[in-house]
Amino acid sequence: MNGNTENVFYLDEICFTGDITSAKEAPVLMRSYDTENVYLKQTCFSYDNAVAAMAFLSEGKQKEAKKIVDAFVYAVENDRSLFLMDNAKKRVRNAYAAGGIEAFPGWVGGARLPGWYNNEEKAWNEDRTQVGSNVGNTSFVALALLQYYNCYGGDRYLNTARDLMDWVIASCSDGRTGFTGGFDGWEEGNLPVVYPFTYRSIEHNIDAYAVFKALYEATGEKKYDEAAQSAKTFILSMYDEKKGCFLTGTGEDGVTPNRTVTVLDAQVWCALALGEEFQPYADAMKTVETMKNSQGGYGFCTDNKGGGTWCEGTAYTALLYRILGDNGKYEEAMNALSKVQLKNGMFPAATIDHLPTGMYLFDGSPWEYSTDPHIVGGAWMIMAANGYNPYVMKH
Repeated sequence: MNGNTENVFYLDEICFTGDITSAKEAPVLMRSYDTENVYLKQTCFSYDNAVAAMAFLSEGKQKEAKKIVDAFVYAVENDRSLFLMDNAKKRVRNAYAAGGIEAFPGWVGGARLPGWYNNEEKAWNEDRTQVGSNVGNTSFVALALLQYYNCYGGDRYLNTARDLMDWVIASCSDGRTGFTGGFDGWEEGNLPVVYPFTYRSIEHNIDAYAVFKALYEATGEKKYDEAAQSAKTFILSMYDEKKGCFLTGTGEDGVTPNRTVTVLDAQVWCALALGEEFQPYADAMKTVETMKNSQGGYGFCTDNKGGGTWCEGTAYTALLYRILGDNGKYEEAMNALSKVQLKNGMFPAATIDHLPTGMYLFDGSPWEYSTDPHIVGGAWMIMAANGYNPYVMKH
């Protein structure tokens, strides 16, 4: 069929009328998991897609990366809160519906959000975390936008990154150093239901620090430098000299350090984001090694009794070792990943079901990883193979 010709076809009593070419060019995000889990099967997490975009950039695949960052620009510019609220701030959601995210014809507007139809309740359900916005996911999307802008230009990518981080400054500051977590829930509508986070996450602040630093370099605006320094001050305050590791953040009071679990990303992402400034905290790499299992992979946290491999974390740890010039540990981690790669090329989220994170979801259930295939492990492995640090803008 000619892409410039309007096409009409029928499926039973359903009629489609439209331009096939425009359908192919619609904003699309990738499904995060290959799973039958109803809560995840139609969900594309923003963090996962941001990492995938940067993996494409590391390969020089502009076309593929552009599809993702363009979808994020569309999502931010067409969030349903902008249609339903006065004075709504532009933000990115933690997740979107898999595939095309354009609003359905005839709807008021808004990028499509993930959810499922509950047959018993005869109602559409949404997960409060997926439709919320947190600082870490927001920052990773902004990183992808800025990395694309840094490579190929385009003011709309820079401006969207600014909008997102302006949301962080406006919505996640409480007068202390660093930034709070964001919120779950629904701020839009006649009866808003919002669950604000008062804790401070080191992971969120690592991500925000890298973006604010890049925004200051790109714009020269003082507010971004001040925000970067605030995030960095909080990050460094989370270093526990006695344990030789970075803590996960604070409790709900935003002040008291959370010492209940020691996690991989707090160590590795600090090193990736801080660069040479990480040197005084190099003992954290000893903590990283305590999370390595007998297969050469890494778990999410020190409490990994099942000994499973967390593919995402193993891949970004491999990246760090490559950047540090430790080829032996880089190759060991990459080999561990190669051994668990699936026939379709994907990687399981974890090599065992119920791989622990040491953390809990809002309903009190443990946050765990399953063996379902997950796109982000492969994306980080590609960046590791290319020595591409997503936290640093190339000059």
